[in-house]
Amino acid sequence: MLGCDIHLMLIKFANMAVFIVMITKNSLILRDLYILQEMAKYKLVMVYVSITSLDEKLRLKMEARTTTAKQCLKIIGTLSKAGLPIGDVNDNRFGSRMRGEGNFAEMIRETFKLHCKLNQPNNETIILNSDPFNTPQSQMGLF
Repeated sequence: MLGCDIHLMLIKFANMAVFIVMITKNSLILRDLYILQEMAKYKLVMVYVSITSLDEKLRLKMEARTTTAKQCLKIIGTLSKAGLPIGDVNDNRFGSRMRGEGNFAEMIRETFKLHCKLNQPNNETIILNSDPFNTPQSQMGLF
């Protein structure tokens, strides 16, 4: 059902001339290629495809249900051939991941600050119960 909602949202945004940026690691994005392609003609869409790892054994251990790197590369190729701008979310520079750079990141940062000021979230300290948590002895077995 969620796919139908996204499909309707894309059609609505395409008709409203609102730009969207999508981040995915799933090949289902190709289902709506014709809508995305139409939006790309007017520079209203950008897609980022995240690749967990090019090492298939490591990908299976980290995110078993995600699309393989080979499939992600096919998705990138298909979207690119269809005229969609493709972004890169696999930034391996130390200290830069998850921080955001550029105009979009600054706009998101300022919007977040504004909503924090208006809504004042997290005014009380919430202490969660960590007693049931079992600390793993080693995570090196994943690699």
